[in-house]
Amino acid sequence: MRNIIRYKFLALGLFVGLNVLQAQTKPGSPDFLQMSVTLDVEKLALDKIFDLLSKQCQCYFTYNARQINGNDLVTFQCTQWSLKRVLDTLLHNPAFSYEVIKNQVVIHPISIETNTLKADIDNFMVIKGLLKNRITHEALPFASISVKSTYLGTMTNEGGAFQLKIPSRLITDTLIFSYLGYYNLECLISQFPEDGIIWLTEGTISIQEVIVRSKDPLYIIKKAREMVNENYQTQPYNYQAFYREAIKTDRKYSIYSEALMSGYKPQLKNASLEDKVQLVKARKFTNIQQNDTLMVKLRGGVDACFQLDIIRVMPEFLLKSGGQLYQFHLNDITLWQNELVYVIGFKQQNYIPEPLIEGLVYISAQNYAILGADFSFAPEKLQHSDKLFVIRKSVQTRVKPLQTHYTVKYTLISGKYYIQYVRGELELKVRKRKHLFNRNFSTLMEMVYTSIDTLNAERPSRKETFQTHTIFSDSEHIYDHGYWNQQNIIEPEENILDAFRKSGFQLQNEGITN
Repeated sequence: MRNIIRYKFLALGLFVGLNVLQAQTKPGSPDFLQMSVTLDVEKLALDKIFDLLSKQCQCYFTYNARQINGNDLVTFQCTQWSLKRVLDTLLHNPAFSYEVIKNQVVIHPISIETNTLKADIDNFMVIKGLLKNRITHEALPFASISVKSTYLGTMTNEGGAFQLKIPSRLITDTLIFSYLGYYNLECLISQFPEDGIIWLTEGTISIQEVIVRSKDPLYIIKKAREMVNENYQTQPYNYQAFYREAIKTDRKYSIYSEALMSGYKPQLKNASLEDKVQLVKARKFTNIQQNDTLMVKLRGGVDACFQLDIIRVMPEFLLKSGGQLYQFHLNDITLWQNELVYVIGFKQQNYIPEPLIEGLVYISAQNYAILGADFSFAPEKLQHSDKLFVIRKSVQTRVKPLQTHYTVKYTLISGKYYIQYVRGELELKVRKRKHLFNRNFSTLMEMVYTSIDTLNAERPSRKETFQTHTIFSDSEHIYDHGYWNQQNIIEPEENILDAFRKSGFQLQNEGITN
C-alpha cells in the first residue's frame, strides 16, 4: 500500500446501542454513591473496572489521570456493596472525595495538586476581538494572531472571533494578524481598538503582475523538499497546544471535548518518533439521548493532528513519487504573512482508482517554505471508501463517507517555521439495516499551538504521557474551578455555546449555564 493510506486522518469507531452508558439522570433518581454493586475481577485495569461500574450504575466517572492511574491492575471481589464503599476500597481512601453532577461521579483529590502552569491571573490581560474583511465586512475564519516578540499566539474561530491571554508585562509589544490573501496588520497591544474589530485588506496579486522564479509546480515542490532543513526547526522543542474535537448527530452536538496539552516534539530527522504529550486540563460535554441507538466516536484524533503535520509526515503529493500520481498546476500567486506565495493545485491522475487527497499547497516564493495546505478526498472517490475512516462498526450498519476537509498552517518565528494549526473534518451517512432513515454524522478535530520553548526541551516521563491513539472523548476529565485561567484556547463558536445552554448540561466555571 502506498504512503497515502497512512493518511487515515479521521479514524472512527461506530458503535450501536451505547446510550445506556450515557443515560441522562432525572430528578429524583437514586444517589449513585449508594447504589449496590457486585464485582469479581482479577488483574483487570482500573479504568476497565470503572467501565464495569458505569454499566451497573448507569453513570460515568470523572477524575484526573495524573492522580489515578487507570492502568493499575486490580484484583477485587464484592457482593452488593455500595458504590462509595467500592470506590473507597479501590482508591485507598481517604485520599479522595466524591461529587455527583447529573450522571457523573466526580472524584476529587482532598489535597488539590498545584497546577504547574497556573499563574496569578491578575498578571495577565485578555484581548478579545473579531477579524473582518475591510471591504465586505465578512469574518475571517482560522486567521493567525501572534505576539511579535514571543512564541505566543492563537487562531480565530470559524466566526472570525479570537481571545488571546498574554502577560501584562507585554503591554508595549505588538500583535500581528495574518490571513491568506491579505496584507499583514500590526497593532500595538496598548492601542488595541475598543470595539475589538480588526480590519484586514486583501492583497491578491495575479501571476501576470509579478516576475516569478519558476512556473513549473513540480520544480517548486522539489525546491520545497530540498529546503526543509533550512526553513523549519530541526531541533526538539516543547510546546503548549489547545485541542478540540466534536461529533454532531443530525446537526446537533452530541459529543464535544477540549483540552490543554503540554508536549515534546522530537528532532525533525526523527520525525517517525511520536510526540510525547501531557494532558494538563480537559473537559467534555455530552448530549446523547436515551433513544439514540447509533453513536460515532473519534479514535486517535490527537494523533491524527500530529499526522497532519505535512513536513514531518510528508504525503504523496510532496514526495518525488507524487509526479506519477498527481496532476499539478500553478493556480495563483498571492500574499500570506507578507510574503509572495505560490498557490499550487494538485489532483490525482484519472487512472488512479483508490482515493487520494487533493487540494492546494501554499509555498513561499522567497525561500520555498511550505506555509500551509488545504486538501480533501474527492467526494466521487468516497462512495466505497468507508474502510479509510471506520475502524469498527456493526455488521448491521452501513456507512457512507460524504465529504472531508483538512487544513494545516505554519508560522515563522525567529527565522524558522513551526507547525501552528491543523484541522480535520468528515461527514458520514449511517444507516442500520432494515431501518428506513439515515443518520448524518459530522466530526471535527483541531489543534492550535499556543506557545513553544526551544531552549529547555524536556521529554516527559512515560508515566506522565497521554495515549494519543485512544478515544479522547472517553477519557475521564477532572472539573477545575479555575478552568482555562490564563491559557490560550480557540474561542468556541456561538452555536456551540447555544448548544450547551439548550442541552441543560452545566459546564462549570466558564459562565456557561442553563
